This record gives sequence, C-alpha cells and structure tokens, in this order.
Amino acid sequence: MENIKVKRCFTTLLIMILSSPLFAFTGPTVTLQTMTLNNPFPLPFQVNVTFSEPVAGFFPASVMVTNGSVVSMTGNSCQPNYVLTVQPTGEGSVTIFIPADAAVSVTTGEPNQVSSLLTIPSAIAGHPSVTLQTATLRNPFPLPFQVNVTFSEAVVGLATAGINVTNGSVASITGSSSGQANYVLTIQPTAIGLVTVAIPAGSVVSLSTGASNLASNLLTIPGLSPHQRPASNFDLQRWSLTLPLPLGSQNNAISIGQATLNGTPGANNGYTNAPYFFTDPVSGAMNMFAPLNGGTTPDSEFSRCELYEILPGPSAYWTLSTFASNSLSASLLVSQVAPAQNRVIIGQLHDKGNTDSLGHTASNSPLLKLYYDRAAFDPNNSICNGCIYAQIRKTPAQSSFLKIVNLAKNTPLNTIFRYNVTLLRDGTLIITINNLSTVIKLNTSSDNTIGWGAQQLYFKAGVYNQETGSSNTQGGAASFFSLQVAHT
Repeated sequence: MENIKVKRCFTTLLIMILSSPLFAFTGPTVTLQTMTLNNPFPLPFQVNVTFSEPVAGFFPASVMVTNGSVVSMTGNSCQPNYVLTVQPTGEGSVTIFIPADAAVSVTTGEPNQVSSLLTIPSAIAGHPSVTLQTATLRNPFPLPFQVNVTFSEAVVGLATAGINVTNGSVASITGSSSGQANYVLTIQPTAIGLVTVAIPAGSVVSLSTGASNLASNLLTIPGLSPHQRPASNFDLQRWSLTLPLPLGSQNNAISIGQATLNGTPGANNGYTNAPYFFTDPVSGAMNMFAPLNGGTTPDSEFSRCELYEILPGPSAYWTLSTFASNSLSASLLVSQVAPAQNRVIIGQLHDKGNTDSLGHTASNSPLLKLYYDRAAFDPNNSICNGCIYAQIRKTPAQSSFLKIVNLAKNTPLNTIFRYNVTLLRDGTLIITINNLSTVIKLNTSSDNTIGWGAQQLYFKAGVYNQETGSSNTQGGAASFFSLQVAHT
C-alpha cells in the first residue's frame, strides 16, 4: 500500500512538472523539533519533522542520527508532517538531521534542502535528568490520569509543590519511598482542554550527590471538546462505522461510510447519533453503545457499534508484506457490559478470509479479538475482577480461537486503560495494556493452513456484544479518549 501511495505521489508531481513552463523550483525546507531537553537514555523520545510542503519518498533510513537510531516513523506519504521515534544507544549527546535529497516535493519534484542539526545534549554530570510519560493521549476530564516520572538516578524531595501543572493539579504521588528513581503522578484535570505537566529544574536533589535535577520535558495532553462531533475530536479519515440499527433487525445493520462519518473538514458536521455514537457532553469522549436488540451484520448474530478500518486506494486492506509495522492504539473506559456474558469485544484485528494460491480456504473470523470482561474469573479460570484478554486464531484455515492471552486484571467498569495492538511484517504480534506487553509470533506463510501471509487485514474498534437479547438499554458501552491507527 505504501508503494502505491508513493507511485501516486510521483505520478502527480510528474504531471505538475511537465505542465510547468519554467522547471525552476526551490526544494522543500525541513524543520526538526523535540520537547526532549536532554538525552533520556535508555528511554526513546520523539522528534517532529515538518517539511514546508507535502513530500514523497521520505523513509526512516534517510534520517542521520548519531548515538541513536530511528525505531519508527508515523505519517503518510504525500504529507508534510512526520513523527520519528528515536532510541538513544548510549549516554551523551544525540544529533539528528535530514540530508538533502531525502524526499521530493509532491508538487514540483524538487528534492528537499538539508535540515538544521538537532542536538539533544547529554545530562549534566551529577545532575539527575527526568522524563515524563503517560499512556493518556487526551484529557479525560473529569477523570484523573497517571503520569510516569523517571529520574536518571535516585532522588529525594519530590513533592506536589515542585510539579507544574496547567489546567489540573497533582492529586497524589506514588513511589516505593523517597530516595527512588521512579514515581507515578495522579493528575486531576480541572477543566476540559489542554493539560501540561512539567518538573522544573531544582525540584529534587540526587540521593548520592545532592545535586539538583535538570528540567523535565513538557508533557502535553490535548483536550477533547464536548461541543465537537466525534470526527472533529478524532481522526476518523480511515474508518467507517457499523451501527446497531435498525433495532431488532437481522443481517442489515447500517454502515456509515467515511464521507458521512467525517463530514466537511472544519465544519463539525460529521456523523452523530445518540445514544449509539456521539460525543460525551462532559468529557468530550467518543461514546459508543450497542444494545442487545440492535441490528446485526450478515456474519454475526450479535449487535455492535464498531469502527472498521478502510485504507485509501483500490484494495482498502493491507497484508503482512504491505507495511513494516501496523498498529491500533486506544485509551478508553468500558461503562457497561451485557448481563449474561459480562464481556464485550473492544478491538479486533480482522481478515477477509481470502483463499490462498493453493486453493486453501480461510475462515473470516478475526485473527485477534480483544475483550473486556467484568466477570470474577477469566476463560482460563484465573481471578479477573475486570480484566482484558485476547483470543488469537493461529492460522486462517482454523475457525476456532486456540489461544487466550491474559493481559490485565482488576480493571473495574469506568476505569480508563490503554491498549495497543502492533503486528510487524515478520509476524511479531505485540499486545500492550497500559505498560505491560505480550509478544506472540505468527507464521507469515502464504499457505492458509500454516500462516497469515495471504490474508487481507484490517483493524476494528468499538463495542461488539457476545450475546443477544430483547433489551434496548442493556448491552456494551464504552467511551474512547483516543484512537489511532498507524502503518509505517
């Protein structure tokens, strides 16, 4: 798919060049920026790349890094903005720049100009550095959220008075004790909108040397607006929506296409239909609800309110060989589950059930189903009390789910958590709940009886019941505070 996009870009720029009478252009400029003040080794950090115009052909291998490497890049071909994740390989300064000819203008075909040199200095000897991170991608007002604080060494003196928060306050600080390097802040937003968190220089001192800390990065948590429709708060350009309507119907649930779902850019006229799909009037979250008597799709007897991924282009789907990395991430809370099964599917990695070149058929059951379950015990009879687990199908030819992976427990209803599902080209499947990851290896063979190489894949996110009923008030409900899909 990425190659198709690049070809389209080059087709466009070739037409533009041939139609120009002058053939005299200035290549795009490029700017690098980061909020990371000091090398956070061994933690990765992000760098924003901004070209002065849309470009094509920009890849991680084009970025020059000393004392580190680019481990991932987000952003689409034919766009001006990208985000690099840089992994330092040691202490000391990290430098980054983008050389000339790393990409070309979509409009003119001219190669980019060299960027400035971005330098992330090493921490000053004897002075602790500090990094702030959070799994919360959007301000969940009025609910609190957590921020992980990592000092480069054990420190003493961390207190609420030494932490700067805008549009919120520090409700609590947890850590093993004073004299540790790792702490967790609970931040209570005070209003809808942007929240920032920072620890200024001189807030703590090193346990071993008494030297004061350097300033932290500025952590920014954007706000959701309760006055905006879902597509104005979230990037839904690559999604369509299945609704549990008409109520009581079978096999003909309504599908909302991308154009209707997103509306006119900037006009806040995307699709909304309370109580099934709408913006929470307090937090701005994207609320989704599927009643038990909701309409169903032809391939299921259970109702759903679920977004499903559709890529731009003729195929709409992707395979293991299309991209190096494919990921779905969300932060959400589940507020309601159906009463009998006590569970709801909140994310899926689905396939189209393609027949392979050998004639082997495939089930169109998902490769992966991600469940929230409020029952006392999970399917493995382990104590649950609100848990998240995954069911995984080992091969496309098998319709049964042969592997159940427990990911998190003790997560009651109305508790915000984050999930991430990443599938790499080599078949590595990484499932992360909050900060805990499980890695599973899938076979990449194009033989459906062995592996997943022949399958067209796509992500789903929302609420999908696992039982039927006559109620229009019982069923699965969730509030999404962030939702992102990425292919690189």
